[in-house]
Amino acid sequence: MKHFILSVCLFVWAATVYAQKGKINISVTDQQQKPIDGVFAELLNARDSSMVKYSISQPNGSAEFDGLGGGEYIVYIAQTGYENYYSSPILVDSLHKNVTLPAITLGTKELKEVTVVSKIPVIQRYADKTVINVQQSILTVASSIFDVIQRSPGIQVDQNDNISMAGKAGVTVMIDGKITPMSGSDLANMLRGMPADAVDKIEFITNPSSKYDANGTAGIINVILRKDKRIGTNAVVNVSYGQGFYAKSNDGFSLNSRAKDFNFFMNANYSYNNNYHNAPRTRDFYNGNEFTGGYSETDFHTVTFQSETVRLGTDYFASKNTTMGIVLDGSNRLFAASGNTTANVFDSAYRPVSYNVTHSSVNSPAYNYSGNFNLTHKFDSVGRELLINLDYADFTSNSTQSYVTNYYNLNNDIISSPYLLYGNVPGQLNIYSFKADYDGKFGQGQLQAGVKTSYVTTDNNLKYYDGSNASAPLDTNQSNHFIYNENVDAAYVSYAQNMGKANIQLGIRAEQTIAEGDQVTTGQIFHINSLKFFPNIDLNDSISKNSQLGISLSRRLDRPTYEQLNPFRNYVDPSTYGEGNPSLLPQYAYSLQISETYMRNYSIALNCTRTTGIISEVWAPVAGNQEPVIAEKQVNLNENDYYGMDISAVTKITSWFTTTNIIDAYYTHYNANYMQASLNTLHFYWNVNSDNVITLKNKLSLDINALYNSGNADGYLTEHPTSNVSIGIQKKILNDKGTIKLNATDIFYKSNFNGTANFTGYVENFDIRRDSRFVSIAFSYRFGGMPASRSMRSKGGAEEEKKRAGGTS
Repeated sequence: MKHFILSVCLFVWAATVYAQKGKINISVTDQQQKPIDGVFAELLNARDSSMVKYSISQPNGSAEFDGLGGGEYIVYIAQTGYENYYSSPILVDSLHKNVTLPAITLGTKELKEVTVVSKIPVIQRYADKTVINVQQSILTVASSIFDVIQRSPGIQVDQNDNISMAGKAGVTVMIDGKITPMSGSDLANMLRGMPADAVDKIEFITNPSSKYDANGTAGIINVILRKDKRIGTNAVVNVSYGQGFYAKSNDGFSLNSRAKDFNFFMNANYSYNNNYHNAPRTRDFYNGNEFTGGYSETDFHTVTFQSETVRLGTDYFASKNTTMGIVLDGSNRLFAASGNTTANVFDSAYRPVSYNVTHSSVNSPAYNYSGNFNLTHKFDSVGRELLINLDYADFTSNSTQSYVTNYYNLNNDIISSPYLLYGNVPGQLNIYSFKADYDGKFGQGQLQAGVKTSYVTTDNNLKYYDGSNASAPLDTNQSNHFIYNENVDAAYVSYAQNMGKANIQLGIRAEQTIAEGDQVTTGQIFHINSLKFFPNIDLNDSISKNSQLGISLSRRLDRPTYEQLNPFRNYVDPSTYGEGNPSLLPQYAYSLQISETYMRNYSIALNCTRTTGIISEVWAPVAGNQEPVIAEKQVNLNENDYYGMDISAVTKITSWFTTTNIIDAYYTHYNANYMQASLNTLHFYWNVNSDNVITLKNKLSLDINALYNSGNADGYLTEHPTSNVSIGIQKKILNDKGTIKLNATDIFYKSNFNGTANFTGYVENFDIRRDSRFVSIAFSYRFGGMPASRSMRSKGGAEEEKKRAGGTS
């Protein structure tokens, strides 16, 4: 409450101070008279060309400079792909308080002149987000999107491929503004199947506004795919090959054809990644402080990821103010794994007594088809705009699994009948969504408002059969049929206004969730009907011509994924199974961030987040079993407090050497008592990312990236330190239309995930290694002509549901 009062006081103070000062309004278009979004415009003092303040154009091309004292000013614009623009001197005085310039038309540069792209740093830090400019990095050869995210500042990935940001779980992953249809390992497998070369940049947004779905307590990762902006028919082809222990390849093709009234685009990508999963671990069981026995396991599996993805779309410019578009997405993914897990069993004196070997084989094809219709209508020249999205998505999977376990004594004699388990695990999920957003001038500020409704249905009928019996009967302990239906209705309103050097945005989002789950196997039915509100306050103040202060306060949540709610048991080996939890509730978080940005190259941010009912995975012994068995289950813990500080600096040492360094440091405190296992821990962790770009002669450039992560805590699980050093070299050829990249990734092989799980009566130490050290080479070639204005790409309206759709198999 005190932070809210502070923000209101600042609002009133800003309104009082700046109400009587002047304002300059501008609008920016391309040569086709279409608005340009995201243009960085500077207001200079006409007397000495010093910067007074800056502004960024809205989707309608408008921008403004408010709170100006009397004097003469110049508007300066330097935008990649366009000619630089200087206005004539603009007088602001008592007779000219509100000045509106004629529309600014930016001329395009010849392609051969557009060389400033290479000067864009790989990593850029802003008050509310960090941006990885993937196309500026040489370290993406034969890499996937997942590889790039995993190497990004402040990112941790656990043993189940769940992504956390700056030590906080609850990350929402979007692709072109649409939340992805997966979670956990399903999401990771999808991202591993998408080549990094198809990506323009990745945004790590820490404090989303109320316009976004409230899901994602740690923030949003938005993957922005590469888009062609040229008139006519243009294409990009890229091929790559990587070799570690196994081979890898990412290949892609994109086509864009633009005419006066139509724009057609297509992207097709193929990815093949052979990998391995090498995960030795020890498990010790206790009765109080007395050791009662344990396991020492080796787990080695070969893993194959293969995917084909296609995106087709068209934009129809029906009139000057109305654009309609259709986007169709399709993907075909295959995950296959096979290998052995050997468990050596020890007694209470650490003496080996027996061992067992489980051979497992999993073949999981998955298909996704989705369609989006979007319509954008501009009501007038001041930027009032309506955007409508209709979405439908279908996710289908059908996994076949087999597990064969043999039991041996120390003389290698079989001591019991083998256990054979076969599974048929189909999954079906459908998403229907409607979304409408309004954006436009209201009074002296900008109003955003919208509504959304979505309906999701999922049906999972998992059947496992006991192969130990000749008739292979259904294993009722492993099988389960689960049906889940969910309707979420949401509405939001947000208002932003510039007052002098300050900008304040107030927003609130309401979401009502009505859901029903039917566990057909046991007859259990549960209902959810809740209405929640999510406020958001942002204040940004240019306290000097080179310094920007930002304060934000927000409330967000993380809903359980459909996989986490499904109570079926996922068999791993005789001593391990995973289990869903239909009683799992959403987690809620309040976040406060204060940031200071200096000269656009240096920033510091302080973060504080309290999360209640935090969703965390617990590895706990199952009572009542003759042999110790571990269940991996998602549960709600009491609360987590997070206190963090982020420091970043982009420094140009010389004309040929730029270094970007980011340090994240934070305390994390867990308070919980699950199954009489008390947890009250306070840990300090830190990580650093250093990216260094060196421009050499003969169109050669070098990129050296090093990162270190001191570890992390996730409830009862503690993650140990990891590091990664990668190096790449790039050369432009064929009149700069061709690019060759060569790199070496994880040179010292230190990016393995390892840690300790500690629960009442149980301690596990694990070390998970994958084929992360490899060398690779890639070639890309661009066909095409002149830059043009950006065509519309709809974000769609089913974003939040698709993120939670993981686990349909």
